[in-house]
Amino acid sequence: MKSVKCTNYNFKEQKLSINKDFNLCNEKSDLDINSVGWSRIPKHNCNIKNHWLRKKKFNYWNIYKEDFLFNITITNFDYIGLISIYILDIKRKTQIEKTIKVPFGIGCNLPNKVYDNIVVLRKDIKLTVENINNQSKINLYCENFNNSTLKANFAIDNNPKHETLNVVIPWSIKRFHFTSKQNCLPVSGKLIINNKIIDFKKGFSLASLDFGRGIFPYNTFWNWCSFSSKYKNQYIGINLGSGWTDGTGLTENAITINDKIIKIKEDVEFIYDKNNLMKKWHIKTINSNKIDLIFCPFIKKSLINNFIVIKSNFCQLYGYFSGKIINECKDEIDINHIFGTVEEHTAKW
Repeated sequence: MKSVKCTNYNFKEQKLSINKDFNLCNEKSDLDINSVGWSRIPKHNCNIKNHWLRKKKFNYWNIYKEDFLFNITITNFDYIGLISIYILDIKRKTQIEKTIKVPFGIGCNLPNKVYDNIVVLRKDIKLTVENINNQSKINLYCENFNNSTLKANFAIDNNPKHETLNVVIPWSIKRFHFTSKQNCLPVSGKLIINNKIIDFKKGFSLASLDFGRGIFPYNTFWNWCSFSSKYKNQYIGINLGSGWTDGTGLTENAITINDKIIKIKEDVEFIYDKNNLMKKWHIKTINSNKIDLIFCPFIKKSLINNFIVIKSNFCQLYGYFSGKIINECKDEIDINHIFGTVEEHTAKW
């Protein structure tokens, strides 16, 4: 998909002031052009109204330690809501997933701001996210998760000094998206599956958040990759995307090193075999050597939805990254066998 620039505006990568808040939309429910750009902390109020059956809202938390990955996604697309819970046993290379489809997203209420609270109460699942004292406290109870009872309790640190990537992508005045990409967040907590306890200890576990609110074009395609890791005595994370930002003048590309974000203004490309996603991927910046990574997947999860005029084909791969990235001091950082994810998504929605 080639994205379309906003009529009469030529947006370039710009850093927004962190000393003020921004409304994503104006009084006509169109994009407020003053909100376009990126910041190191989330400052946007995603006050999207109207646009019935066009709104896209999601929160995706990823929680990782050396041998286990847990993630939970809440999605509200107006016409449907999705609640997805996923556990990957990395050593055994086994995965369990439960996805609940909710017609018209009833009860999947997602707030306008990154650190607002969330409550989802259904017969089969109870989820709360309480943001207090610079922590996101996630409590989950799922009655039937692979014929087991699942409980999850996590506390994710949101230190204001820890920089994140927050960016508005403008396809047009009517089509736009705000995203907050947060890597390398300290986390502690546990999963309880029946009587089995899986501990995630702070210092050995990291979380990431992908927060999105917007009005997408009907035809959408993207590639995305992300990882968060403690590597050679420092925390390193990455967020890279391609396809959906094309032609907008902005990117969602950044490196996290400890508490700092290094913004990557140039586009990246994902080179891979579309007929066999389990082969190696090459991910690199187009005009420089700032990013040069090889991704080797070992497991795949897929979700295909087909509602006649609404279709999506989502494929997420887990595996290991190796290669080089360059920090703000132009020093090369060797990456060797860091666990992370790559994604391909095609949708008519």
